Amino acid sequence: TWWLISTNLGNGWVNRAYVLTRGDIANIPYAAPGTTVAPAPGQAGTPAELPAEPRHFTTDELLSALSRISQEAPAKPAGEKFHQDLMSKLQSALADVAPGIEAREMPSRETNILEIGSNLFDSVLTDRLVADTVKPWLNQLSIPLIKMSLRDDSLFYDKSHLARQLINQIAELELFSAASKVENAVRKKVDGLLSEISGADEVTPDLLQKMLKEVSLLVHVQNKAYEGNIRDLVAGCEAEDKLDKPAQKTSK
Repeated sequence: TWWLISTNLGNGWVNRAYVLTRGDIANIPYAAPGTTVAPAPGQAGTPAELPAEPRHFTTDELLSALSRISQEAPAKPAGEKFHQDLMSKLQSALADVAPGIEAREMPSRETNILEIGSNLFDSVLTDRLVADTVKPWLNQLSIPLIKMSLRDDSLFYDKSHLARQLINQIAELELFSAASKVENAVRKKVDGLLSEISGADEVTPDLLQKMLKEVSLLVHVQNKAYEGNIRDLVAGCEAEDKLDKPAQKTSK
């Protein structure tokens, strides 16, 4: 729908989708796309034809373009926002996927989803509580989950969504030693799971459930190992304390 508005530069038509309204809008003149409108009072000339609706990329074209950058999983360049980096790569990929002379735009729904998804991963990838060793995994997971959100945007408002749970579980992993056989086994397992999800044409709930189960098990093993290390540390301190006490009595 197009609205006729009055501005300091004169009257003109604007697309309702790009206008933030305040107050009563019931009496604003409007017209449907493709129709003609008679001149307003005081205007001369023939009826003016409304501007054509802007052409948009389809969801399938966006998904295809995202697939072209889904295999890229380097860490973000220093000082560069995830959202800016993603949109730059996406625009370049769209030029290859859907070439054409006529300019096209991304639909408002898809634009909002891309922005929300990018901001989500911006937040996670800059969170100091998330180990730097697992951030490349989250970065690699970002494109598949953003593709999923274009089909199912409940990912952003359903806190129990499988994708949200998966992000949280990976963020709980902590890897410190490259020489540790256990941690190397964890790396190999997660790398394999991410390769599977990155190579999938569509991220399905079954695939997410499988990956969530595996990662949750790794987190459980990690937590158990951490608890065992704490118990060993406490036991060691208590043993040293018992050895020190007789030594103190002897010295007296």
